[in-house]
Amino acid sequence: MTQAVRRKHHYIYRITRIDGSGKYYIGMHSTDDMNDTYFGSGSLLSKSIKKHGKDKHIKEILEHLPTREALKLREKEIVNKELLGDKLCMNLKLGGVGGFDHLNDGGLEHRARASRAAAKRNRELPKDIAKAQAAKATKTRRERGYIPWGGKHDTFTGKKHSELTKSRIGLANSKFTGKNNSQFGTCWIFNDEGSIKILKEEIESYLLNGFSKGRKIKAGLV
Repeated sequence: MTQAVRRKHHYIYRITRIDGSGKYYIGMHSTDDMNDTYFGSGSLLSKSIKKHGKDKHIKEILEHLPTREALKLREKEIVNKELLGDKLCMNLKLGGVGGFDHLNDGGLEHRARASRAAAKRNRELPKDIAKAQAAKATKTRRERGYIPWGGKHDTFTGKKHSELTKSRIGLANSKFTGKNNSQFGTCWIFNDEGSIKILKEEIESYLLNGFSKGRKIKAGLV
Protein backbone atom coordinates (compact mmCIF):
# COMPACT_ATOMS: atom_id res chain seq x y z
CA MET A 1 0.00 0.00 0.00
CA THR A 2 1.42 3.39 -1.01
CA GLN A 3 1.65 6.46 1.22
CA ALA A 4 -1.09 8.41 -0.57
CA VAL A 5 -3.54 5.52 -0.20
CA ARG A 6 -3.03 5.51 3.57
CA ARG A 7 -3.92 9.20 4.01
CA LYS A 8 -7.04 10.11 6.01
CA HIS A 9 -8.39 12.82 3.71
CA HIS A 10 -8.79 12.81 -0.08
CA TYR A 11 -10.15 15.84 -1.88
CA ILE A 12 -10.52 17.71 -5.18
CA TYR A 13 -9.44 21.35 -5.01
CA ARG A 14 -9.55 24.41 -7.24
CA ILE A 15 -7.05 27.27 -7.19
CA THR A 16 -8.20 30.49 -8.83
CA ARG A 17 -6.18 33.59 -9.64
CA ILE A 18 -8.03 36.58 -8.21
CA ASP A 19 -6.60 39.32 -10.39
CA GLY A 20 -9.57 39.33 -12.73
CA SER A 21 -8.05 36.94 -15.26
CA GLY A 22 -10.23 34.01 -14.21
CA LYS A 23 -7.31 31.59 -14.55
CA TYR A 24 -7.76 28.41 -12.52
CA TYR A 25 -6.26 25.00 -11.74
CA ILE A 26 -8.03 21.85 -10.53
CA GLY A 27 -6.22 19.04 -8.78
CA MET A 28 -6.41 16.33 -6.16
CA HIS A 29 -4.63 15.83 -2.87
CA SER A 30 -4.41 13.18 -0.15
CA THR A 31 -3.28 14.17 3.32
CA ASP A 32 -3.50 13.48 7.05
CA ASP A 33 -3.53 17.20 7.83
CA MET A 34 -6.20 19.40 6.26
CA ASN A 35 -4.14 22.42 7.29
CA ASP A 36 -0.94 21.35 5.54
CA THR A 37 0.89 23.77 3.24
CA TYR A 38 0.00 22.01 -0.01
CA PHE A 39 -0.99 24.50 -2.70
CA GLY A 40 -1.10 22.63 -6.00
CA SER A 41 1.68 21.25 -8.16
CA GLY A 42 0.96 22.13 -11.80
CA SER A 43 3.81 23.75 -13.71
CA LEU A 44 1.64 26.59 -15.10
CA LEU A 45 0.18 27.12 -11.64
CA SER A 46 3.68 27.33 -10.15
CA LYS A 47 4.69 29.92 -12.76
CA SER A 48 1.52 31.89 -12.06
CA ILE A 49 2.23 31.92 -8.31
CA LYS A 50 5.83 32.92 -8.88
CA LYS A 51 4.83 35.76 -11.23
CA HIS A 52 1.73 37.13 -9.48
CA GLY A 53 2.29 36.01 -5.87
CA LYS A 54 0.58 33.37 -3.78
CA ASP A 55 -1.72 36.01 -2.29
CA LYS A 56 -3.27 36.48 -5.73
CA HIS A 57 -4.52 32.89 -5.69
CA ILE A 58 -7.19 31.29 -3.53
CA LYS A 59 -7.71 27.61 -2.88
CA GLU A 60 -11.09 26.01 -2.32
CA ILE A 61 -12.02 22.39 -1.73
CA LEU A 62 -14.63 21.19 -4.19
CA GLU A 63 -15.24 17.62 -3.07
CA HIS A 64 -14.14 15.08 -0.47
CA LEU A 65 -13.76 11.46 -1.56
CA PRO A 66 -13.64 8.36 0.67
CA THR A 67 -10.55 6.72 -0.86
CA ARG A 68 -7.53 7.55 -3.00
CA GLU A 69 -8.88 5.40 -5.82
CA ALA A 70 -12.22 7.21 -5.77
CA LEU A 71 -10.30 10.49 -5.76
CA LYS A 72 -8.34 9.58 -8.88
CA LEU A 73 -11.47 8.48 -10.72
CA ARG A 74 -13.26 11.71 -9.79
CA GLU A 75 -10.37 13.91 -10.92
CA LYS A 76 -10.30 11.97 -14.19
CA GLU A 77 -13.97 12.84 -14.70
CA ILE A 78 -13.49 16.54 -13.96
CA VAL A 79 -10.15 17.25 -15.63
CA ASN A 80 -11.08 15.95 -19.07
CA LYS A 81 -10.30 17.02 -22.64
CA GLU A 82 -13.08 19.59 -22.60
CA LEU A 83 -11.65 21.26 -19.49
CA LEU A 84 -8.12 21.25 -20.93
CA GLY A 85 -9.55 23.07 -23.95
CA ASP A 86 -10.66 25.98 -21.75
CA LYS A 87 -8.20 28.87 -22.25
CA LEU A 88 -8.56 29.82 -18.57
CA CYS A 89 -7.57 26.35 -17.35
CA MET A 90 -3.96 26.00 -16.15
CA ASN A 91 -4.05 22.17 -16.14
CA LEU A 92 -1.79 20.60 -18.75
CA LYS A 93 -2.75 16.92 -18.47
CA LEU A 94 -5.81 14.78 -17.98
CA GLY A 95 -6.90 14.02 -14.44
CA GLY A 96 -6.37 10.82 -12.53
CA VAL A 97 -2.59 10.97 -12.19
CA GLY A 98 -1.89 13.80 -9.76
CA GLY A 99 0.98 16.27 -9.51
CA PHE A 100 4.03 15.08 -7.60
CA ASP A 101 1.68 12.85 -5.56
CA HIS A 102 2.50 10.17 -8.15
CA LEU A 103 5.91 9.86 -6.47
CA ASN A 104 4.12 8.63 -3.35
CA ASP A 105 1.42 6.85 -5.31
CA GLY A 106 3.45 4.12 -6.93
CA GLY A 107 5.49 5.91 -9.61
CA LEU A 108 8.88 5.11 -8.12
CA GLU A 109 7.61 1.90 -6.60
CA HIS A 110 6.27 0.75 -9.97
CA ARG A 111 9.62 1.29 -11.67
CA ALA A 112 11.41 -0.55 -8.87
CA ARG A 113 9.01 -3.51 -9.17
CA ALA A 114 9.48 -3.60 -12.95
CA SER A 115 13.25 -3.61 -12.52
CA ARG A 116 13.12 -6.43 -9.97
CA ALA A 117 10.76 -8.44 -12.19
CA ALA A 118 13.09 -8.06 -15.19
CA ALA A 119 16.08 -9.17 -13.12
CA LYS A 120 14.13 -12.19 -11.87
CA ARG A 121 13.13 -13.18 -15.41
CA ASN A 122 16.76 -13.03 -16.50
CA ARG A 123 17.83 -15.26 -13.59
CA GLU A 124 15.18 -17.82 -14.48
CA LEU A 125 16.24 -18.11 -18.13
CA PRO A 126 18.14 -21.26 -19.18
CA LYS A 127 21.88 -20.54 -19.22
CA ASP A 128 22.23 -21.06 -22.97
CA ILE A 129 19.41 -18.59 -23.74
CA ALA A 130 20.70 -16.04 -21.24
CA LYS A 131 24.19 -16.35 -22.75
CA ALA A 132 22.80 -15.92 -26.27
CA GLN A 133 20.83 -12.82 -25.25
CA ALA A 134 23.89 -11.32 -23.57
CA ALA A 135 25.98 -11.98 -26.71
CA LYS A 136 23.29 -10.37 -28.87
CA ALA A 137 23.17 -7.29 -26.63
CA THR A 138 26.97 -6.99 -26.75
CA LYS A 139 26.93 -7.29 -30.56
CA THR A 140 24.28 -4.58 -30.79
CA ARG A 141 26.29 -2.26 -28.56
CA ARG A 142 29.42 -2.84 -30.65
CA GLU A 143 27.52 -2.18 -33.89
CA ARG A 144 26.39 1.12 -32.42
CA GLY A 145 29.92 2.01 -31.48
CA TYR A 146 29.79 1.26 -27.75
CA ILE A 147 33.15 -0.50 -27.48
CA PRO A 148 34.38 -1.16 -23.91
CA TRP A 149 37.50 0.74 -22.86
CA GLY A 150 40.47 -1.59 -23.16
CA GLY A 151 38.36 -4.01 -25.20
CA LYS A 152 39.61 -6.22 -28.01
CA HIS A 153 38.60 -3.68 -30.64
CA ASP A 154 39.51 -0.59 -28.65
CA THR A 155 41.53 1.55 -31.07
CA PHE A 156 42.38 4.10 -28.36
CA THR A 157 44.65 1.81 -26.33
CA GLY A 158 48.15 3.30 -25.93
CA LYS A 159 47.02 6.81 -26.89
CA LYS A 160 46.42 9.92 -24.78
CA HIS A 161 43.92 12.74 -24.93
CA SER A 162 45.23 16.25 -25.54
CA GLU A 163 44.72 18.80 -22.77
CA LEU A 164 42.06 20.52 -24.89
CA THR A 165 40.17 17.24 -25.34
CA LYS A 166 40.42 16.52 -21.62
CA SER A 167 38.91 19.90 -20.78
CA ARG A 168 36.08 19.31 -23.26
CA ILE A 169 35.36 15.87 -21.79
CA GLY A 170 35.35 17.34 -18.29
CA LEU A 171 32.93 20.07 -19.33
CA ALA A 172 30.64 17.59 -21.09
CA ASN A 173 30.44 15.44 -17.95
CA SER A 174 30.12 18.31 -15.49
CA LYS A 175 27.01 18.09 -13.32
CA PHE A 176 26.54 21.81 -13.89
CA THR A 177 26.87 22.03 -17.68
CA GLY A 178 27.29 18.54 -19.10
CA LYS A 179 24.29 16.81 -20.66
CA ASN A 180 26.36 13.62 -20.96
CA ASN A 181 26.19 13.33 -17.19
CA SER A 182 23.19 11.37 -15.87
CA GLN A 183 22.79 13.92 -13.06
CA PHE A 184 22.59 16.87 -15.44
CA GLY A 185 19.51 18.99 -14.90
CA THR A 186 18.48 17.24 -11.65
CA CYS A 187 18.67 18.08 -7.98
CA TRP A 188 17.74 16.62 -4.59
CA ILE A 189 14.95 17.98 -2.40
CA PHE A 190 13.50 16.73 0.87
CA ASN A 191 10.69 17.05 3.41
CA ASP A 192 9.86 15.24 6.64
CA GLU A 193 9.14 12.00 4.76
CA GLY A 194 12.46 11.76 2.98
CA SER A 195 14.39 12.82 -0.12
CA ILE A 196 13.62 12.63 -3.84
CA LYS A 197 15.50 13.64 -6.97
CA ILE A 198 13.66 15.85 -9.47
CA LEU A 199 14.30 17.90 -12.60
CA LYS A 200 15.55 21.39 -11.76
CA GLU A 201 12.77 22.90 -13.84
CA GLU A 202 10.21 21.42 -11.40
CA ILE A 203 11.82 22.75 -8.22
CA GLU A 204 9.63 25.85 -7.82
CA SER A 205 6.52 23.68 -7.61
CA TYR A 206 8.04 21.52 -4.86
CA LEU A 207 9.40 24.44 -2.84
CA LEU A 208 5.92 25.97 -2.79
CA ASN A 209 4.68 22.75 -1.20
CA GLY A 210 7.03 22.51 1.75
CA PHE A 211 10.10 20.85 0.25
CA SER A 212 13.64 22.16 0.80
CA LYS A 213 16.70 21.94 -1.40
CA GLY A 214 19.23 19.27 -0.52
CA ARG A 215 19.23 15.65 0.53
CA LYS A 216 18.04 14.38 3.91
CA ILE A 217 20.60 12.00 5.39
CA LYS A 218 19.20 9.13 7.41
CA ALA A 219 20.18 8.94 11.05
CA GLY A 220 23.23 6.79 11.69
CA LEU A 221 24.83 7.52 8.29
CA VAL A 222 26.85 10.50 9.53
